[in-house]
Amino acid sequence: MEEEIVEHYTFLFLIFHFLFLITLFSKFQLAKKFLHYYLTASNGKGHGVHSPFVFEFINEVLKNKKEYECYSIIEKKREQLLQNEEIIEVEDFGAGSAIMKSNKRVVKNIAASSVKSKKFAQLLFRIVQHYKPAAILELGTSLGITTAYLAKGNENGKVRTNRKREHDLRHQEGAVCGVAKHQLECRTR
Repeated sequence: MEEEIVEHYTFLFLIFHFLFLITLFSKFQLAKKFLHYYLTASNGKGHGVHSPFVFEFINEVLKNKKEYECYSIIEKKREQLLQNEEIIEVEDFGAGSAIMKSNKRVVKNIAASSVKSKKFAQLLFRIVQHYKPAAILELGTSLGITTAYLAKGNENGKVRTNRKREHDLRHQEGAVCGVAKHQLECRTR
């Protein structure tokens, strides 16, 4: 209750302050002040965030720019998949692909359109690496790039995918889950 009152008064103060500033400054001066505030405000750095969980997440996961060893290994495999001309048959359990209508697809086309981007796959790795979940369920495994990042994030955890059979993780290089196969072999036997 007390926090709500403080937030309410803070909001009213900000409105009053904004109205006061409009009467004192021209639009150019206000734009200049806003730009200065935008460039120097510390909220984007995690300061001013009230939740300890969110503050920790911002500072230790989102702002973590470290290049982990597995990044280069997995990204090398992504590059190989982007060059792979192999045609594979894909059983789609979801809504299907808006780009590729056939269930026979070229691996490089899947790698170009369906694989999570490097930026987000590495973010998922950092989340798993920071929070160390014991079990992860991945739906929509595709070629296994993201699965490999998830598996490397916590090597003591288990990554489960929505593949129908265990041997689907054992496909030859370039096929579905080919990348993740290397990360999961030691834990699926």
